[in-house]
Parts: sequence; structure tokens; C-alpha cells
Amino acid sequence: MNSKVKSFFSVMILLSYGLAGCINQPDDTLESDITGLQIENKNLNDEISDLSLMLNNSNLSILELNDEISDLSLMLNNSNLSILELNDEISDLSLMLNNSNLSILELNDEISDLSLMLNNSNASIIEQNYTPLFINTYNSSNVYMNHANWRGGLWDRVIFDESGIPMVQYYFGLHYAPSTAFHWGLVSYSKWVTSGNISNFNQSKQIADWAVENQSEEGGWGWFFNHNFSRGSLGELQSGWYSAMTQGLGMSLLSRMYDATGNMDYKNASINASKLFEIPVEDGGVLTMYDSMPWYEEYPTPDAGSFVLNGFIYSLIGLYDSWKLLNDTAAMNKYNTGINSLKNMISLFDLGCFSSYDLVHHAIDSKAPNIARESYHGLHITQLSLLNLLESDAFLEIQNRWIGYANNICSPHN
Repeated sequence: MNSKVKSFFSVMILLSYGLAGCINQPDDTLESDITGLQIENKNLNDEISDLSLMLNNSNLSILELNDEISDLSLMLNNSNLSILELNDEISDLSLMLNNSNLSILELNDEISDLSLMLNNSNASIIEQNYTPLFINTYNSSNVYMNHANWRGGLWDRVIFDESGIPMVQYYFGLHYAPSTAFHWGLVSYSKWVTSGNISNFNQSKQIADWAVENQSEEGGWGWFFNHNFSRGSLGELQSGWYSAMTQGLGMSLLSRMYDATGNMDYKNASINASKLFEIPVEDGGVLTMYDSMPWYEEYPTPDAGSFVLNGFIYSLIGLYDSWKLLNDTAAMNKYNTGINSLKNMISLFDLGCFSSYDLVHHAIDSKAPNIARESYHGLHITQLSLLNLLESDAFLEIQNRWIGYANNICSPHN
């Protein structure tokens, strides 16, 4: 207990005893004691006053704290209200965004439909801006396709060797490219037929002589560098690979040169060139299969068939020329086999708005089609026009449809 409180109780006890007559002491001593007690009592009252003041101050602090708590509570309530309002705003914005995205998708669909309508409308309203190159007549002893109209030389990357044989400058070096050589030979031959210029004939003879000298025992003209067609997705072609397109172009040139000269070397080389059409790709030839249908590969890719369309048709034309000019029955049979395959497979190259360069996308899951660029799409049309002369318009429907594609007229959609 506090000493001042103890003094207070002592004073009270002494006063009680004094009043009861239990204390017998002199008056001056009692007076002194009373004075002391009064002083003690005053001090105690002062202490009580101080404690009361402290208590009042404490109560004031508690009240102020309560006020602070009330203010904070009010702020929190307002904050919660703001958060709820913000959540409502976010929900509204999300709904608006979803509606906006939906509108954009609908607008894109509308634009696509309008674009298609515009393309189709343009084809019927304005004059068509694409005129395909048609082969209107074909004679195996005459000009080859449209090669008589070839202007100038070959492209910038071609360099002629000392014997007049074209070589191609690739990024990895200068090489003979047999297909390029045979194209040049057919250009020269066709120009000779139309002009009678002996220099054109001599140029075609240079190529024919080179072909005889450089034909392999298998009857082929090899490409002596490795090649990764379609970026190597179907395996790498190893140096010395053969191409059905090259074989076809070679037969078209050599059979014509035999017809013009009677040189048996040209005839024998043309006949030997068809041997590779019997040999499967895995054995070094150019023959592959699409399901049960034979196909002659421009690029005999080892892992799966590539089925390049223009190269296949070039090979068919070569077989046809050798058959007609040399009475080559083996070439006839291979031509008829290839034509039958093309009749069954040509629709696979129809993409609805374009033709496909190849069928690599049939060999590799999820691979996009290799859409033929404009020049190759035009070549497909030209080649089909020639085959239609030979095959009683067997490919006329798809030829006309592809002419439409060249003029932005796509097949109708659902």
C-alpha cells in the first residue's frame, strides 16, 4: 500500500482513539501531531488531484483515440465503397471490351465476305487482267512449247562454258544444271525452226552432243551437288541425283535432234533416258508412288514423295516426244501411266484460290501447302493447255478454273 495512504489511515485511527479518550498525552503534542497529519492529508489531496488530472487526461486520450478509430472506420467504409464501385466499373469495362471484341470479329467476317464479293465482282465487271499463255498446236518435231519466243539469253546467274554449255552460279559455286542446259537447247532448236538461223541450230547441237557425252549408264544426267528441297524436310538429295524433269527435257531435245539429223546417238540417248522412270527413288531412280499411283519425281526426295507438278508434266511431255518421234513403246507406256496418275491426282493440287507447287503438305502432318507463285501457276496453266491438246481436253475444267484463280476468282465457299 502507498505510504501516503498508510499515513492517512494512521491519522484517522489516532483521531478515533483521541475522541474516544484512549490517548492520554499533552495538548501541545497532540496539536503537533494533528498539524503533521494535516500536512500529510494536504499532500495526499494533492496526490489525489494529480491522479484525477492524470485520469482526466487519460480519459481525454481515450476519447481522442475513439474519435480516431471512428474516423478510420469511416474512411475504411468509404474505401470499401470505392473498391466496390471500382469493381463495378471494371465489370462494366470488361463487358464493353468483350462486346467490342465480338464486334471486331463480326466486322472482320464482314470485311472478308466483302473482299471475296469484290474479287468476284471485279472479275465480272472489269476486263480480266491475266491472259494465260496457251499452247494452241503441238508437234513433237516442231517448236517446243513457247520456247521460240524466248527473248534474250538466260538469267543473270547463267555463265556459258567454252563449249557453249550453260552453267549456273549458285551461292555455293558454279555448276552445270542439266535442266537449264536442255531448256537452252530447246530454245535454240525452236528459234532455228522458226527462223532458219543456223547459229541457233548449232547451239542446240552443242547441247545435244553434251547430253550424249555426259549421260550415265542408267541413262541419266546427274546434278552434282547436294540439295535440300523444301528446306530438307523430306531428306537431303545427295550429289549425283537424277530428276524426272531433266530426263523429260533431255528426251524432248534429243528426239527432235534425231528427227532433224538422223544421228543415232541422239535417238539412243533419248530412249535410254526413260530407264530411270522404272527405277524407284530408293534405288536411285525417279519413280515414287502416291497411294497406288506412279509419279515421276523432279526432286526424288528420300524420306517421302515431294510430287512437284510442273516437273512431272515436263517429264510427261518428254516421254510423249520420244514415243512419237522415235516410236519408243517403253516411253509410250510410261507416258500413259503418268497421264492416268495425273488425271486422278490433279485435284490434289487445287487449293481453291491457287494451285499448289507440290504435295509436300501431304507427306508432312500439319505442313502448310506450298502455294505456287504467279509464274509457276501460269506455267501450270500453260502445261495443262498442252496436255489438253494431247488428251482431248481431259484437263480443261481445271485449266479454266485455274485461269479464274489467276484473275482472283476463287472457288465458291459454303
